Formats: sequence, C-alpha cells, structure tokens
Amino acid sequence: MARKKRGTGFWECMTVTETGCWEWQGCRYQNYGQVRVNGKLFRTHRLAFELTYGYLPEVVCHRCDNPPCCNPAHLFGGSHADNVSDRIAKGRSRYSTLRGEQGPGCKITAADVIEIRARYDAGELSQTQLGKLYGITQSQVHLIVRRKEWTHI
Repeated sequence: MARKKRGTGFWECMTVTETGCWEWQGCRYQNYGQVRVNGKLFRTHRLAFELTYGYLPEVVCHRCDNPPCCNPAHLFGGSHADNVSDRIAKGRSRYSTLRGEQGPGCKITAADVIEIRARYDAGELSQTQLGKLYGITQSQVHLIVRRKEWTHI
C-alpha cells in the first residue's frame, strides 16, 4: 500500500511488509504507531482491533511481535497476564527460559563470558574496556563479572 498522505483514511496509512504486517507509517512512540482521533491519542494497533472486532480488550497483543503492525489477523485480545505469558513464551522476557546465546538480542557467546570474567579477574582490562572490546555496555560487563547475568555459566 502507499505511504501516509494527508486526508487519507486510517487503513491507507499502512505499508504491507513481506511478512504480511500492515505497518503504520505515521507517528510512532516506542515503535508503536499512534494517532490522534477527536483530540484523544490512540495506539494504532488497538484502534485497528476495535475497528475490526467492535470491542477493545484490556490488552491487544501481536502474534507477529511487530509493534507498528495493525493487521487484525496478527492481533489478539487478552489480559495483562496473557500478554506477560505470551512475552515469556516467545523468549522476550528476563524471566524467559531461554538462556545465554539463545536469548533474544544476544551479542556475545558463552566463550566470551568465560573470557570476560577471566580477563577482568586477572586485572587485564576494566569493565569499560571489556565492554568496548566485546560490543556490550560497561553495565552489562558488571552484571556478567558479578554473576548477575549469564548465571548458568
């Protein structure tokens, strides 16, 4: 579909992706689309759900895990507890059962963790230097060397 144009309707402000998502092309906040209707601000996926199904549940979740998506086929309603369970099941929570390299957004390997701890314990490099070397933040290095993260290693 076409990019957003002034004077067009809500559904015309989407771009269809290869995965079938209808991505909102207007204003976004924290990657979720938002639009003002009669002076009130709405998240676009919630508005799409309500326009399609005629009601608005407590929470509107994405099957596709794509925040700007407004495709009603990718949305489902539920409670906050349902949303948390969905997030954990998909491995997008700190309480997920996915560990280490299997976790979402992982930037380092188990071997890197072992090396980071050894180099820090030997006094070879500071946490800041280790973070720069491995492409992670100093605070992440701190959590690794204090065994608050990667606790299974």
